[in-house]
Amino acid sequence: MTEAGSLMADRLRGGLIPAVPVPFRGGTLDEAAQRQYAAWMAAQSVAGVAVWAHTGRGPHLSAEQRRTVLEAWRDALPDRVVIAGARDITMAIEARRGRADALLAFPERHDPVGYHRRLGQELPVIAFWLYEAAGGVAYDDATLDAILALPTVIGIKVATLDSVMTFQHIAELMRRHPRKLLITGEDRFLGYSLLLGAQAALI
Repeated sequence: MTEAGSLMADRLRGGLIPAVPVPFRGGTLDEAAQRQYAAWMAAQSVAGVAVWAHTGRGPHLSAEQRRTVLEAWRDALPDRVVIAGARDITMAIEARRGRADALLAFPERHDPVGYHRRLGQELPVIAFWLYEAAGGVAYDDATLDAILALPTVIGIKVATLDSVMTFQHIAELMRRHPRKLLITGEDRFLGYSLLLGAQAALI
C-alpha cells in the first residue's frame, strides 16, 4: 500500500462512514437542505461520509450536481474523510478536483483489475463487492486477490445483502492482505460482520 493509502486507511479504521443521500425538491437539487444536512452530520461522531454512492445516486447526477454535493460535504467536513463513488475515470477526476480523499469503485465486469488500477491513479481506492441484484459483480478469488494487491487499493467494502457465508469467505481471503481494510456494508448482520473482522462500516 502507498504511504498516502496507509494514512487514509488509518483514518477510516474503527470508523462509521455514512453513505449519504441527496435532497431533492420538485426534481431539483435542494442546495440549502444539502448544506443543512452536511452541517448536521458534521456534529456527529463519524469518520467521514461517502458521496455519489448508490445511496447518493452518483451516476444519475449531472456533473454540476455532483460538484455541488461534493463541495457541500467538503466544506462541512474539512478534517474528515470524504469518499466519492466512481464508476469511471471521469468521475474519479471530478472527485480529485473536488478535493475528495478517496474513491469507492463501483463494481466493474470488464477488466476489473485494470479499472481499479486506473482509478488509483487519481485517489486511493476502496473496492466494492456488491451483490449482483443491485448491480454488483461477484468477483472470484483470483480477481479479488489481484485487486487487493494493487498498492493504491486501501480496502474493500462488502455488501452481500444477506449472505453470511459470502462475507465469511471474503473475510478469510482478506487474511492474505492484512494491511487492507475490510469495510462492512451489511445492514442485516452488521454486528456479526464486525465480529468477522470488519474494521469500519460504510452503510
